[in-house]
Amino acid sequence: PVKASEEFLSSQYPGIDFRNSKLNDFEIHRKIAGEIVQLDSREIILHSDYVICYYDESAQRGAGTKGELTVAALLAKPVYLVRGLAIPDMPSWVIGCVTEMFDEFGQLKHFLTAKYPG
Repeated sequence: PVKASEEFLSSQYPGIDFRNSKLNDFEIHRKIAGEIVQLDSREIILHSDYVICYYDESAQRGAGTKGELTVAALLAKPVYLVRGLAIPDMPSWVIGCVTEMFDEFGQLKHFLTAKYPG
């Protein structure tokens, strides 16, 4: 979803600083944000067999990651999470959406190559 969102912003809203638009032009920000929510949700629904998430302080500050994990969980798409936080600092909501959790990307890679050979 992140890649699709970046491509969407650069093609549909070139020259608009999405982050700053929240302060400078709230209505355009709200419009773009709504389109990104739809785009990211469709990306998970239509084009993803599973979701990989790195959950750290940055992800914790935003709502998009939690929303995308929720969509994936509701659709019974596996969610593979690499922790960037200690377990006590992980939101229970996120933990509830996760299929498998890993301490580092090497573990995830090993798991994925075994689960999805070829």
